[in-house]
Amino acid sequence: MAKKIILVFLLVLAFLGYFYLNQYMPNIEKVVEPIETPPIPCNEGEEIHFFSSGFVITDKESSRFYDYEGKPITPPLNDENENTEFSKEEIPIEVARENEETKIVDNEAIIINDSTDNYMIINDKYLYNTSKTPFEFVLEAPQNKAWAIYEFDDSLLIISKSGDDSLEPYIMQKSNNGLYKIDGLEDLAFIDGDYCSNMKALSIIALNANNPFPSTQILHFSNINELYGVLSIDDDIFYNIYRYESFFVVVGLHKIRCYDLAGKLNWEIKIPHSYDNELLTLKDELALYFNNVYIENKNNTIIVTNNGDYKFVALPRGLHHLKKYNTGYIGILDKKTIVKLNSRGDIDKKYEMDTDIDDIYWTPYASDNIYIETEGNIKILSVSSQKEGNEHK
Repeated sequence: MAKKIILVFLLVLAFLGYFYLNQYMPNIEKVVEPIETPPIPCNEGEEIHFFSSGFVITDKESSRFYDYEGKPITPPLNDENENTEFSKEEIPIEVARENEETKIVDNEAIIINDSTDNYMIINDKYLYNTSKTPFEFVLEAPQNKAWAIYEFDDSLLIISKSGDDSLEPYIMQKSNNGLYKIDGLEDLAFIDGDYCSNMKALSIIALNANNPFPSTQILHFSNINELYGVLSIDDDIFYNIYRYESFFVVVGLHKIRCYDLAGKLNWEIKIPHSYDNELLTLKDELALYFNNVYIENKNNTIIVTNNGDYKFVALPRGLHHLKKYNTGYIGILDKKTIVKLNSRGDIDKKYEMDTDIDDIYWTPYASDNIYIETEGNIKILSVSSQKEGNEHK
């Protein structure tokens, strides 16, 4: 009996020891293993975009497609997948103005202009669903070119550039690819927008450049594109907006403000260069990280709570190029260190590299890989053999 008690006691001690090492010593440095693929050139001015079965490196003249192990592949743009021509199939699309038919043009160089987790704009005009391969053609963007796309839970915000270089926003519903123009921006210049999926409501920042002193206009839309409220902010310009059910937050050069939907100012915080921040979601709340800028004592991060309040917290200094990674984030610490952050913003893991890291990428489609840009190349690292540290509950 005594031997059994001792054995149970030793097993408990072993378990507690493992739990302690795994839970409270998360910063033990480990070495990630490079995948046995030659480094992939990525020159200055080139961009990397990810899709469901690989990634593409593109510039203003051409694109190169790779699978997630770094092997070159044919662009997955048609069912045959035999060449780089676009699909010739005519696909009807629904636009708010009228129903049209469009055809993808043959024999064009493939240029990726913008992308989200599940969509790409190709050659300034063509929107593709990239969550499946081959890519599924969705629609041709209105106006001269598509300038940017933003993806939300149930919709896309597509920003098109017209002939006079003005920007026009459109909302596309994912359920039926219906495209709706956002009216009410006449004589206004689009700056940013955000969509609240719970309310199916859109808020846009626009600049009234016709006034002697430029002013910011905040426009609110319901039912996709029905204008129901406008807030004018004179003698001030804001560049980012974050929309919630009952309030919104705007970020300018040196200040952050929160308003309710009636336009009442709830609070204002002045932070030097507040526009220069890294956007995070910590415990399902918006966080703006200011790296080495102390905004209150030694706090360098402001968290906007879901009820519209705010609080300051301190995150590790020296972080940059933070990207979503599983339930947390991955980023670069100083120059040579890859770090993983948990959902609270604490560093769970560090991986020291031999060269300076210029940028870092991760995609849920290849969750065991990390892609780093270093010395003019993309290198692929595998972390599949590394055990993730648990997070405090």
